[in-house]
This record gives sequence, C-alpha cells and structure tokens, in this order.
Amino acid sequence: MAEKFHVHVVSHTHWDREWYLPFQQYRHRLVDMIDNLLKLLEEKPSFNYFVLDGQTVVLEDYLEIRPENQKRLKREIRRKRLFIGPWYILPDEFLVSGESLVRNLLRGHQIAGAFGHIMKIGYLPDSFGHINQLPQVLNGFGLDNVLFTRGMGNEFDLLGTEFYWETPDGSRVLAINQYEGYCHGGLWGFKGFWSMRQMGKPSVELAVQRLQKTLKTAKTHSHTTEVLFNNGCDHLYAQPEIPELIDGVNQVLPNVRVEHSNFEAYTTALKKSVKNLPVYRGEFRGGKNQYLLSGVLSTRMYLKQMNDKIQALFENVVEPFAVLADNFFGLAYPAAFLAQAWKLILLNHPHDSICGCSVDPVHREMETRFDQALEIGEWLLFDLAGRMAESFAAEESDPARVLLIANTLPWRRKAVIRRIFRLDPEFDRKSLKVTAEDGTEIPVIELWRKRVKQYDPFFLPRIRSGEEQARRTLQIMRSFPNIAADPKEENVMNLVALEMEVDLPAMSVNKFVLKAAEDSPGVFGGMAAENCLENAFVRVTVYPNGTFDLFHKPTQQAWSGLNLLEDQEDTGDEYDYSPCENPDIRFSDHADGKLEIIENTPLRSTIQVTYDFLLPASICEDRKSRCKEQVPVPVRTTIGIERDSDVVNIQTHIENRAEDHRLRVRFPARIESAEVVVDVHFDVIRRSVRLPDGEDWMQKPVSTQNQRNFVAVEDGTRGLAVFNMGLPEYEAIEGDRGLTVALTLFRSVDWLSRDKLGTRSAKAGPALFTPEAQCKRQMTFSYAVKPYAGTWQTANLLHHALNYKTDPVVWLSEGGKNADGVLPVKEFVTIESTVIQFSALKKQEKGNHIILRLYNTKNESVTIPVWFHKCVKTVYRSTLSEKREEELALTAQNVLKWTFKPKQIVTFELEL
Repeated sequence: MAEKFHVHVVSHTHWDREWYLPFQQYRHRLVDMIDNLLKLLEEKPSFNYFVLDGQTVVLEDYLEIRPENQKRLKREIRRKRLFIGPWYILPDEFLVSGESLVRNLLRGHQIAGAFGHIMKIGYLPDSFGHINQLPQVLNGFGLDNVLFTRGMGNEFDLLGTEFYWETPDGSRVLAINQYEGYCHGGLWGFKGFWSMRQMGKPSVELAVQRLQKTLKTAKTHSHTTEVLFNNGCDHLYAQPEIPELIDGVNQVLPNVRVEHSNFEAYTTALKKSVKNLPVYRGEFRGGKNQYLLSGVLSTRMYLKQMNDKIQALFENVVEPFAVLADNFFGLAYPAAFLAQAWKLILLNHPHDSICGCSVDPVHREMETRFDQALEIGEWLLFDLAGRMAESFAAEESDPARVLLIANTLPWRRKAVIRRIFRLDPEFDRKSLKVTAEDGTEIPVIELWRKRVKQYDPFFLPRIRSGEEQARRTLQIMRSFPNIAADPKEENVMNLVALEMEVDLPAMSVNKFVLKAAEDSPGVFGGMAAENCLENAFVRVTVYPNGTFDLFHKPTQQAWSGLNLLEDQEDTGDEYDYSPCENPDIRFSDHADGKLEIIENTPLRSTIQVTYDFLLPASICEDRKSRCKEQVPVPVRTTIGIERDSDVVNIQTHIENRAEDHRLRVRFPARIESAEVVVDVHFDVIRRSVRLPDGEDWMQKPVSTQNQRNFVAVEDGTRGLAVFNMGLPEYEAIEGDRGLTVALTLFRSVDWLSRDKLGTRSAKAGPALFTPEAQCKRQMTFSYAVKPYAGTWQTANLLHHALNYKTDPVVWLSEGGKNADGVLPVKEFVTIESTVIQFSALKKQEKGNHIILRLYNTKNESVTIPVWFHKCVKTVYRSTLSEKREEELALTAQNVLKWTFKPKQIVTFELEL
C-alpha cells in the first residue's frame, strides 16, 4: 500500500436517546448540543460538516423544545452541512423483527426527506452484531454501503476493514468496519477524552500522535489509502477547532492529506480507490476487535416479550385486518393511528433500550410506550371488527348473532377458538349452536355459562386473547358478586364461554352465525387422563417436576425429560451473562409438584403442575459463589395439546424471588447434529453448535445465540422444534446422546455494567446500580415443542411457528339486523409454499395501494403461484422503500407466478 493517505475527518455525535440517563435528562443536553451546533455552522463556514448520528428521532426530540429552529435546521441539512438519516432510530438488529427494520428506515427516510437530504449511508456505529440479511434490507432503500463497528470474528483476518458483504439474492453493500470504533478521533488533540468542556486549546502534537496510530492500523488492515477518522463519540458536542487542527496536522504530515469530510464523501472516494475486495456472506456475531455484548439477548426479558407480542399484533393481525376492512367493508384504513403505534414501538428499539442495558427509569418508560402501542392495536381491532360484524346481514331466525372470525395470514389454517361472549336476555336458558356461511353446523362446546344482571355494556373486556379475556372477566365477577343473577330472575344477561374448531381460508373474513338451539348441550370427554395427554398425533406424559415425555405417533419417535428447568448463578451485568469459576447449577428434576387437569375437552386439554423451585437467594458479597440462604420460587407450568395438532403448548409462570441467576428450560432433542436450524430475520439458517476458539478475541465467543420464532434440531429423517413467544436466546448443548436445546427464560442482575467478568474483561458502560434488572416480578413464558418427520421445510415449521403466535380475530355482533348484506372475504392473498414466509400486508406510506411483502427462506430459487382475490387488478414489484419498479403479469385466474431468488425479500404493490 502506498504511504500517501487521504484522511477523512468526520465530525459526529453518537446520541443514545436514553441509556445511563433517562430520556428527558439526555434531551436537555441534546437541545444544548444542537443549539451550539447551529451557531457553529452559521458562524464558522470553515467548519464544513457534522453528522447527527444517522438517525432522525433527534430532530423530533429537539424541535419539541425548539420549534422555532426548524428553518435553521432545514437550511443546514439542504446545504449538506448537517447530515441526518437514514434511520429513525439506531436499532439493535437481533432483538427486533425484520419488518420493524423496514419500518424504521421508512420513517427515517420520510423525516430526513422532509428536511431536504437523506444521508445515504447504512450507518450502524454501535449495534451489538448484525443480521445476515442486512445488505438486502439496505439495498431496498438505495443504500449500497454499511458502516459498522461490532460483530466481526475470525473472518476479519481475511476481510480486513473494507469488503463486499452479499446476500444470496445478489444484494451487495460496500462494508466498512470501524476497527478502532466510532470514537477514535473524539476530542481530537486533547488528553482527557470524556471531559465535555475542555479548557484551553487542542494540541496539534497530540492530534498528530493520535492520527498516526490510526494510520498504522490502516497500513495493517485496510485495502485503501482512504482513511476514516471519526471526530466524535457518545453525546459529544461538535469540536469547533477542527478546521485549525486539520491545517496544523497537514503542515506536520506532508505525506498525508487531511480534510474535514463526511461519510458520503468518504464512501464515494473509497469506491473509486478499491478493486477486487474480498466478499463475505453471513451474519456478524463475533467479538474479535470489539465487545459483542450478547448477554443483552436475555436481559430484562419482559421487554423482549412485550416487544414480540406487539410486533406480531401489528404485523400479523392489525395491519392485514385493517386492509381487509378498508377494501371490502368501506372502513377507512387507520393510517394515522398505525403510524403513531409504530412510532411508539420504534422508540423502544434503540440498542440501549430494547437490549435492557439502561437505568431503571428508562425501562419503566419503555413499558408505558409498549402499553400505549398495545392499547392502539387492540382498540383498532375492537373498532374495526365490531363495525365489520354489524355490516353482515343477519339471519332471519331469532335469536341470532353474527360471529366474525378472520384469518389474517395468507394460508389456510385450523384454529381452536375459545372466547367468552355476552348474550342478551333472549338467549337466556337456551342452548347454542354455530353455523358456517354454507349452513354447515360447527360443533361448539359450552364450557360454562354465568347468568348476570344487566350491567355496563362495556363490562366484558374488549381484548383479543381468549385466555386473557376469560381471566379478566372472572376476576371482575369475583370482585363484584352482586352482579350474579338470582336463579329465578328473568331478563338477565348471559356470559357464555364457548370453544370450537374452525377451518379458515387464507387471508379471509368469515361469517358464522350463533343461534339458539333446541337441543341441550351434549356431554363431552377430553384428551387428558391422570397425568397423560393424547390425541391422534402425540402422547404426552407429565411428571410432578414439570417435565414431560413425548411420543410422536407418525414417526414412532420418543423424547423424555422435556421442559426441565435449569438455574445457574449470574455474576454479570446488563450486557453479559457471567458464571462463577465453579458453577452452581440447579435443576427442577427433584421437584414434587401437584398435577391437575385444568381443561379437558375434545378440542383442547391441559395439565397444570405447581411446585416451588428452591434456589439460592443471591450470590455472595465476594461474587465468587452462590449464598447458602435459599428462597422458594413458585412455578406453575401448563402443558396442553389440541385435537388436530402435534404441537405441545407450554406456559410457565414464575414468581421470581431470587437474585443474581439465570433460569432456562431444557429440551433434550436426542438427535446427533453439528448444527441447528434457526429462524432469523427474513431467513432460516443452519448455525453450527461449535464455537471458534476466539483465543485472540477481545470478547471470547459464548454458546448462547439469537433466534426469532423457532430453533430446531434435525437429522434429515426426524426433528424437534422449539417455538417461542418473545424469548430470543437459546443454546444448543452437545451431549453423549445428541443435542439439547436450552431456552433462556430470564436473567437476574443488578448492575448496568461491571468490570472483570468471566465473559468480559472490562466495563461496557458506567457502573450504575439497576435493581429492577433482577426481574423480581411475576412473569409468564410461552413456548411450544413440535416433533416432525423429515426436515423443517417438509414439516412447514415456518407457517406453524407463525400460526402459534397469531390468533384469528373473533367478534360477536352486539345484535340488531343490518340489510347491507356484505359478503365475507375469502382468500385475498394465498400462498402454499413451505419455504416462503409472510412479512407484511399494509397500505402504502404514500398512496392508496396495498403493500404485500414475502420472502424466500431457501438458498435457491423458488417459483410459486401467489393467488390474489379478483378485486386485485394490477400487481407491481416494488422496493422496500415502496418505490415501484415494474408491472407484473397475472394469469386469467388472477395468479402471479413468481420466481424468488435465493433468500430474496420481495415487496409487491397491489392495485385494486
């Protein structure tokens, strides 16, 4: 490499919106920082550029306090002196959905575009690793580069600091790894790095020394003479002396050309200077040169659960349902409410937020934001479903009510529906039946009926979840016993719990009718007996310690000891798990709990196990072992099956009374394999269970890894999958009898950061006490296991996993007949491939057309038919940014025959 370097000094700040201070306290500093920055840009023309951290939320935060400065900001952004975007917030990639990354970029581009210029840099300075499909996501927004810091492992030795990062579909970005981080030129020319208000002037001599260190690194690891020198760091203000420092350094180093630059100018120069760079495919989960901090996957797990629940609610249910309501029922698409909900969700996605590695007030505020997003989503469903149900023409016979059941996923599915319905006096003391649109009677089970006095019409909680609805309803009835009706009393309201199984067409709104019946409800039997659950597919034997054995009838395969709890000390912090030198691991195998059949119908049967798990109260003061004092941790586990499914549903409720520990649940798969199948962002991958040695890594690799909806172990003839709801951390443990999957339920710690951990040598942040990270609260964890024959593809794990976490929309009309006679919606979009997954159905951000997003999880091209409802007139291929690219041909049957490239994410624009 030639010695003539071209150094790009890029002034910037990295602005953690909330971290070791709450948002409002950080915002006070943000306002002061931008006030000073605007003054500097306006008064000192030689200070050329400043990068406002690649995110746009900071503009919103600032302008809420300084609205009068909007024009000043726009002026500097349009002049390309102040750079913003492309993101709305800088996310953690592994702990949010792939679809949320798209929404993040959409919102970031909207805001930056309105201010006059979008910085076209895939800037992710501090995210804790990177997903394998990131190049494709960035390309979808016209971004052909990525600038990142963390995540590289041994591949760094081959790739260096500049390389091409590709995905199998052909997407490619120029990847630039910030080997020295994003702070190496912060407070350039000063000795004291973190002093915000330096006295005196920076030293050219010190500036030269610091730059020479970077140039030495570039000689070793770079493929180019274009050198990036980041003048900034966390929450730093612009450094006014930069123009003078650059002049001074240029005089001292004649063989180096230093200029005040920006990321766009740097990447443009870099592209011109490099040829034949190495190419990489895959994710970045290493810690060779920077801490990866992978323990955040299980810190404050309740946040991950809330996030997953709400993302699934909007992506899989609310948005598709709103599209159907708008286009078939004339109910206006609630774009503004959806935008507000997504804003609340995205505000919880910065890496220090969703990772759970901030001070306690930050995460309390996150729970409030999640609650608000949930309120929006559930009320939108309540409003749309209620008005939609009333638009169906009622039956002639009385009494009758329209029962609406919607499948918002683009494939046919069976679902067991269990709901509590409020019925008016005309149904009192009458049996019930349900009929489908064609008159077919649907077998319905009346679980219980409560006769209550006429009461507030909003008495019955308006929420989606059948189990949650039942819990809240019964809670209200216990709290207000006076509402129970006297047996002789007439004209009373009935609360009736019904259960039924329905077969739902793809992406459909289906009309059923609930009627009074002449026959009395029949006597029914269930699938549970003593400690055993059995249907046509599986036999489950449950034990007093909460474990169960599983026999899969189609494959004649058996598993034992599933659902074993494992608890171990955690001497780490919010960033990383860390065991003691001599680990103390406890298992729940000796628990002697109480078994009880809590539901037992022909459609669903469940056994509950309750016991106390005796655990050390905490670690000792020297943090070298667990203390002798023990506390009982109450555990309540339910294990259930449904009639027509081989999925075993598990829910474990924990009242955590212990501190400084990690609780996991184990599933011995008893299958020999060197890798596991993992559902990740826009993809399914095979990940090795064997780690690199990491001998020279800054942070050695750990065996816990990330997942989205499932992890599976298979050998080509059989497999065992573990589904989860918001539990993103797993470990595949090798043993004498094959692999065991360990699913992390939570970690309990009480420091934001500590030094000298067994898994990390130094602090990752300030040493601040965070007692709420101990998670001493009641928590419920939902997960499931599915045995299968063949492979994850032949077993259709993709769709089963999404079915598991996506309930149909159910609504019973309040009564009254409507003559509109709107027809049900059948098969708005249908796909049948087991390797193509659904990501989104929504309205355009700008425009009235519909956006459908699908992706191919197979590492080869796949051609499939996509069936559209006859109302779809034209289909276009679009980018992730919703820029139309080409019109596509539909057959006479309104079918699109589309070939997905390997691992391709495809966005379709539908014109009705």
